[in-house]
Amino acid sequence: WLGYNDSCWRYFALPASWATAKSSCLAEQAALLVADNAEKFNFFFNTYQHVRNIKSFSAWIGIVFVQQQQNFTWLNGVSVNVSFWSAGNPSTLLNKDQIKEECVAFSRKDDSMLNDLKCEDKNDYICEMKM
Repeated sequence: WLGYNDSCWRYFALPASWATAKSSCLAEQAALLVADNAEKFNFFFNTYQHVRNIKSFSAWIGIVFVQQQQNFTWLNGVSVNVSFWSAGNPSTLLNKDQIKEECVAFSRKDDSMLNDLKCEDKNDYICEMKM
């Protein structure tokens, strides 16, 4: 676990569905990462590029599509900043496809950031524990 301000975080290179990743974080007394402000978001996104030391990766974080609001929100209820999304995303809201992509991953491919994906897709994940 590595520290950042008032929390610790850990990258799990264990591909899992979004729900399994969320449960795995809870088992660690943690939650999927919530980086709901620009400073924290940029810190984590840039850090993971170096932690993974590869040109592309995808890791579940704590954003999900909320049907009642018809919007993506962080697990703490904060709306996702539009500037965080990769170009052409979120495809679920832009109706670019008929596939429901209601879970979100940090996605590093070219210069992308957030990508909405099918929740049953298998990705690494990032947990955060409040100190």
